[in-house]
Amino acid sequence: MTRALVTGGAGFIGSHIVNLLLDEGWEVAVLDDLSTGRRERVPDGARFLQGSVTDAEAAREALEGAEYMFHTAALPRIQPSFDDPIAHEWVNVLGTLTCLEAAKDAGLKKVVVSSSASCYGNTRVLPTPEDAPIDLLNPYALQKYAAEQYALILGARNSIPIVSLRYFNVYGPGSYNPDDRHNAYSSVVGVFAHLRKTGQALTITGDGEQTRDYVHAADVAQANLRAALSDAAGRVYN
Repeated sequence: MTRALVTGGAGFIGSHIVNLLLDEGWEVAVLDDLSTGRRERVPDGARFLQGSVTDAEAAREALEGAEYMFHTAALPRIQPSFDDPIAHEWVNVLGTLTCLEAAKDAGLKKVVVSSSASCYGNTRVLPTPEDAPIDLLNPYALQKYAAEQYALILGARNSIPIVSLRYFNVYGPGSYNPDDRHNAYSSVVGVFAHLRKTGQALTITGDGEQTRDYVHAADVAQANLRAALSDAAGRVYN
């Protein structure tokens, strides 16, 4: 049976990856400190370890027996990254480094890193390719880009195949919680779906001419699985 660790597996994107891997017959461990994730999102079929990705011992324990690591753990909100950049740097960058250090002796076949299209800033290159100019407009974008580049550099150094996936706006089940105003993934798709479900009027912000790229969480999970099983290494994909 194929074994994997999903960091942040109690979160929105991580939990979709966990469920897909279990459906595929994998054995899955989840490392999550539940600072933004929810315990009930972790299915009974997964082994749950409550701990932080900044804790080297917890990371090593979670990686025991793993063949793959899907690194989704992060503090994924832009405005709070301005309000408390040190706390976000600690998790988003140092947490990634801690997991990469723990992975050095784990004999992993692949690490798939969850990165962000925020590194492109307000790009005018549409559709946006992977070689579009980097334009870091906030601490979160800087942290995700730094974590991704650390992973690629250290992966090459330590012979760990790395693939980084730069997500755009992810939506899907679990993306919006009306009782949690701090939810990182309260995109307009989830908000509109909630308003429609509860019979409320849809509210348009601005002139309604804004455009965004959206990707369903199920497709993101599939992308992670395919990246893990592919021969790609040292690559970034949107």
